[in-house]
Amino acid sequence: MKLEYVLQENWPPLAWLARLKPGDDMVLVKHGPAVETRPEWFSECVWDGRYAEGGFDRTDIVAGTGGRMRGNVLYLVSSGSTVDRIQSLEHNSAHWVSNSIVCLASALGASFDPAYPYYLHDFISVIRGLGHYVKTLPSSLGPVSLVYFNNLCWDGDRLVEITKPEAVRDFASFENYTDFLKTSLERIADNMGDHERGHRYTFQGTLSTGYDSTTVTALAKQFGLSEVLCFQYSDGRDRGSEIATSLGVRPAAIQVNDWRDMTFPELPFLSVNGFGEEVQYAAARSRLQGRVLLTGYHGDKVWDRNTTYTSPDIVRGDISGTALSEYRLWTQFIHCPVPFWGVRQIRDIVHISRDPALEPWDVGGDYTRPICRRIVESEGVPREAFGITKSAASRWFVLETKNMTLESERDYIGFLTEHREDWWRRFRVPPSRNRSWDNAKLQALRSLSAMLIRIPGWYRLHLNRWPFLRGLSALGIPNPPYCPMVIGTRRYYFPWAVERCKKRYELTSVEE
Repeated sequence: MKLEYVLQENWPPLAWLARLKPGDDMVLVKHGPAVETRPEWFSECVWDGRYAEGGFDRTDIVAGTGGRMRGNVLYLVSSGSTVDRIQSLEHNSAHWVSNSIVCLASALGASFDPAYPYYLHDFISVIRGLGHYVKTLPSSLGPVSLVYFNNLCWDGDRLVEITKPEAVRDFASFENYTDFLKTSLERIADNMGDHERGHRYTFQGTLSTGYDSTTVTALAKQFGLSEVLCFQYSDGRDRGSEIATSLGVRPAAIQVNDWRDMTFPELPFLSVNGFGEEVQYAAARSRLQGRVLLTGYHGDKVWDRNTTYTSPDIVRGDISGTALSEYRLWTQFIHCPVPFWGVRQIRDIVHISRDPALEPWDVGGDYTRPICRRIVESEGVPREAFGITKSAASRWFVLETKNMTLESERDYIGFLTEHREDWWRRFRVPPSRNRSWDNAKLQALRSLSAMLIRIPGWYRLHLNRWPFLRGLSALGIPNPPYCPMVIGTRRYYFPWAVERCKKRYELTSVEE
């Protein structure tokens, strides 16, 4: 079995699509111009090993995706986190695998049902863990399989999901764990800057006044991180610029609403999961190209002393970070959420947080992360400067009253109008295209949600376990751990975004 490459100059730089045909000893790989290709592997990733060895299939410390031949077996590698994924579809007697659901749909001529009401529920299910999420999405050509964290294995006949390699690491102490994080950062830095790469990368960070991004910055600055994105709001709220100065890195101020001045900025973010929660990154494009973006996603569970999310199955509290996975292919950056490193040993990490040796860095209450506080304070950042209140940078775009740009809203309403018959064919009433009416209903439901969660015994009596009440109450919780009640036109962003994003791939035939 061998790999055959076809460069697609007009594709997003980091996109790729592989055709796996039973009985064929050749795997066709179409790819964008920044995908690294070698006779036995292709990748758009960085990992904790020597670049020349192409060993990204043999580690769980990997950001980005790729494929690696080992003898007559091809391993298709997903990122070592659940903020990225690979997806596959069986069509025309072949399996098609891509790091982009838009690329897959464009190449095969697949579409997603505008009237299917459960895409949001399907996508958010990944926070329940690797063994409990909805693994397929309905499409016009059959089910699209989603693979988070784990890898796929192709032996020339069958395509199966396999567990990502797991190293048992010694996390017996704070020192052992932080040494592991630092060693991994150093190895990633060596890998991404290797002179044999066709495209080298440098670090880019993010920074707020919360725990997680501050911890990542404190760890990574000694390995080449020199600049961090600080999202700023119109009311002047600081998003980390003062902390950046304390840590000796350069803050790059990004106005959180600057994306509204762009053309169709929402599309790549909504085409991933329909939530679009990272749309503010659209304004940071020039500072992301050619970078490995270090973030603190999932630190709220891995580093929280009080966490109850201790399953090695990678159970999350929200889907923050996932909406970047298509946008990064367009912009040419690799997303590397550091808290996912060693995540399957989360019980050992939580044990460190609760170790009496870390009590001097435990501030008590519901918002305390002793591991983070010890790392950051040891770099000279004052205790009162960070980790006082939660600082959520992700925006639930789908639930904002004023979300879309005017041009995008007009196009979206036109899309719904074109597909009204899809609802009637399913004996369902099409959604109202009146945005004012949608907003009024959303505000009313939010008010009801706020009243519900203030009911005495709401959680103690497990009222939030009823599906309807759970979705309703989620409207009043920032980044809830289950799907909120999304109503009206907001429920159907995903199929619209995929359909419009297909143009970015400009495919005419998958058999070329």
